Amino acid sequence: MQRIYYLLLGLFMSSFVQAQDCEKAWMHYERRVELSQRTAQEFGVEVPIEKIQIDFLGAPVGIPFNYTTKEYSPYSDHQKLEKDGNLLLHKEANRSLEDLKAIAQQVGIELKLNNTYRSYSEQKHLHDKLGGHQAEKPGYSEHHLCTAIDLKNVNNKKFRWLLQNAFAFGWVPSYYFREGTKIKKEPWHWRYVGTLAAKKFRCAWELEINRCIWKLR
Repeated sequence: MQRIYYLLLGLFMSSFVQAQDCEKAWMHYERRVELSQRTAQEFGVEVPIEKIQIDFLGAPVGIPFNYTTKEYSPYSDHQKLEKDGNLLLHKEANRSLEDLKAIAQQVGIELKLNNTYRSYSEQKHLHDKLGGHQAEKPGYSEHHLCTAIDLKNVNNKKFRWLLQNAFAFGWVPSYYFREGTKIKKEPWHWRYVGTLAAKKFRCAWELEINRCIWKLR
């Protein structure tokens, strides 16, 4: 119970300082400018600088990006989740997810994993099977980072709760709020980016997120 108390206290404090964090949204400015320009040139997608974030691994969030060009998440940082069929997840992401699960259980919400890490070959198979409107090209999936998860049975109630609470734990719905994608919105897909990047993401999409929370009532 003491652990739950401190998690709830941290959640309250996180929402209290949200406005101050939004005022500090220009971290990694030069790199984000470069990424915005490159995305426009290579993919024909205009993504505002404020909609691009850099996660705790140094990997970009919010743009089409080939995550296999650099080893952002080495295997030594991964953890097998025995309770979830030996799915792989980054150790820091898993610690945060366990805290988020604990808070969710207090209000009767269960967060079960459907998928986590996906290899290049697995993503190619999925892309070939489903097509570009339902799956990213191999190399471009956030699942390659071992920090993205697909949750089971995400209904409106669960998605609304996540939008209200998951940012404080470093998780963002990166395949739901993004610019210029042909892939349908995925409320079940969440990526661990670290608490700082998650706060910046929340600031950048504040209007859209608040509108979505209101519609899901």
